[in-house]
Amino acid sequence: MKWIRPALALFVVCFSQIPAYAEGPWAVLTGQSVIQVRSGLRYLYKCMGRKDLVAALDSAGATNLITGNLRGLDLNRPLGAFVLPTANGLGTFVTFIPVTGENEFRGFLERHGLTVAVGEKGLNQVHVPVLGTIVFRYDRQYAWFALTAADLDRQFPDPVQSIPAVHKKTQLAATLYVDRMPANQREVWARRADQALGFFLGDDHKTPGRLGEALAMPIAGSMVRMLADQARTVTLLAHADSKQDDLWAEMAIEPRPGTRWEEQARRLQAKPMRLDVDSRKWAKLRGVPEEKSQAMAQAVFTKPGMENIQLSMEGGEMLHLKARMSGAVLAYNAAIEKDKPPKEKRPRKHDRRRDRD
Repeated sequence: MKWIRPALALFVVCFSQIPAYAEGPWAVLTGQSVIQVRSGLRYLYKCMGRKDLVAALDSAGATNLITGNLRGLDLNRPLGAFVLPTANGLGTFVTFIPVTGENEFRGFLERHGLTVAVGEKGLNQVHVPVLGTIVFRYDRQYAWFALTAADLDRQFPDPVQSIPAVHKKTQLAATLYVDRMPANQREVWARRADQALGFFLGDDHKTPGRLGEALAMPIAGSMVRMLADQARTVTLLAHADSKQDDLWAEMAIEPRPGTRWEEQARRLQAKPMRLDVDSRKWAKLRGVPEEKSQAMAQAVFTKPGMENIQLSMEGGEMLHLKARMSGAVLAYNAAIEKDKPPKEKRPRKHDRRRDRD
């Protein structure tokens, strides 16, 4: 269970101080439950052929059944975080974790190497490696974590009422209330989103094999700017259903009145757009020989249509951008990645200088 400490650290400080505005939360991020998130991850790992990670999840589940290693966590209720406004006009990231009881949850933390100290006014302190000391308190059968005691000196939203309904039936979800931020703070948010995209997509576009990133970065950056300028709310959803062999993701945008996106939503309500993309084309783009790619496809795609990625855009009061595929598409992509030749290493700078000399 080595994931506990880094996961807790990431949840608490991903956005330690984020600009926010208005009384309601600026954002809510949720996992449907520990069990549902674990189920989705296990299915994704299985599709990608990561037997080591599947075994790790199974081992953790078996250990919990035998030893009660996760005792103290409520495995069936949502967990997540709110970005809540502060008195100085900024927002703070407050994490909520469902618990079965205060003593049980304290035992859970201590079993995973986190020392808990009880402070004043119901506040508890826990020392997290690298981060140092963070604080938490209990409310509504949840443990609420933040970086400072001042962030917890408030009335928290009731997760039962404040979590959007669509979150409760989706494994991973996030809703951003963009219209609760003033224009200058939306600009700050857009810049931070650009930085995050740079981190995930990569910033070395001159490296061979980075053409996808070089094309994706400006497109994604432009999308972020449009969201900041034209959206009232943005909801991101992701779900993996192992029983139905169904993987899907969706972005739902509530546009601001009088914007181009509101006009586009009306058009798409009358005439939605749908496109099926054949995932077998990935092999050709990656340079996999046709004979090998065909053999992979025959082994993975056992039913008609399994090779397609279904893309759609639908309108109405909100603009819905959806992508759906079977787990077989992930398995096919994993086989391609495993089979393609390794990238050539670029010579280091001092090696290039030595060659010139």
